[in-house]
Amino acid sequence: MTRTRAAALLAALLWLAGCSQSAHPTSPSPLTPRPAGLFSQAAIPSVVDWSAVTGVRDSATSSASPDAPGAPTGLTVSVSGSTVTLTWMAPASGNATSYVLEAGTGTGLSDVANFNTGSAATTFTTTGVPNGTYFVRVRGRNADGTGAASNEITVVVGACAAPSAPTGFTATASGATVTLSWAAVAGATSYLIEAGRSSGATDVTTFDTGSTATTFSGTAPAGTYFLRVRARSACGLSPPSTEAIVMVTGAPPPAGGLSGLWRGTMVVRETSGTQANQIEVDFVHVGTRLTGTARDGTSRPPSTFDLTQQASGSVYQGTLTTNSPGCQIATGSLVALTPTRLTGTFTVPCGSMDFDLTKIF
Repeated sequence: MTRTRAAALLAALLWLAGCSQSAHPTSPSPLTPRPAGLFSQAAIPSVVDWSAVTGVRDSATSSASPDAPGAPTGLTVSVSGSTVTLTWMAPASGNATSYVLEAGTGTGLSDVANFNTGSAATTFTTTGVPNGTYFVRVRGRNADGTGAASNEITVVVGACAAPSAPTGFTATASGATVTLSWAAVAGATSYLIEAGRSSGATDVTTFDTGSTATTFSGTAPAGTYFLRVRARSACGLSPPSTEAIVMVTGAPPPAGGLSGLWRGTMVVRETSGTQANQIEVDFVHVGTRLTGTARDGTSRPPSTFDLTQQASGSVYQGTLTTNSPGCQIATGSLVALTPTRLTGTFTVPCGSMDFDLTKIF
């Protein structure tokens, strides 16, 4: 081959090589290793330490795409010491290519972990899990999105004991505002307040404060309430505290609503002792004034009430003229807890008088 022909052939080969590169961009060699991402299957061993799971947030959110996986089913757990193994069944639709595990301190929460396994395997094991109670779910994931959650299970790790009952529980009322307070309980994450219309009942309300604060205030309709508080932690609920009874005032009674015959007890507290008497009171309710005569079953003249409604609406303050020598004039108040119940305390020169009356008609 002459030198001229060789040069022409080399030029042609170089021209063809240039055309090939411009028409077909070079792709990475399949032998070139790709960096393993945090959620790549290669980066996820069969057993994962708990510290590698917590604090990791999956970047994907649930998708409405019809091609996203359905909800996994049959999620179960096996706990051995601090090792937790989760097992579930694959979704019936959507071809999940990996799974997202969610764990939280309460039902529906994922504040502990939100972790992509990076694998289509339907089992997952993690070690070194701290003692506590966790609420766990699993979701399927593929290129079209993350699907609905499986059933939620409660996972208890370690010797997890419920907290002790709160102590020092008190309940006070000022008008329609009720204030509760109690001593803090070690390990409590929040407190549960129970209220009922009879001892031990919860027919009024049961709710979680969602806070570690040891005081709570709220408004309530007029009535008598029996209240308790429980401590909540990751290990469950405590027994109830001692019960407190509170009487709440409310809106003023309707005009004339307190008129009628009332019957109940009068407890007289003197330096010489305490005496309880059954009494009847005829009240007349006109406008903001409440007057009445009280009989205690003796031959002595009746005691008389002369009270005026206060700004709070259901409190009537004024005087009580008694038939007891040395204790004739008393000052105090009656409180209309409901249209059919009155309580009150009067201070007299010889001590005090407490009333608890129920309307008969």
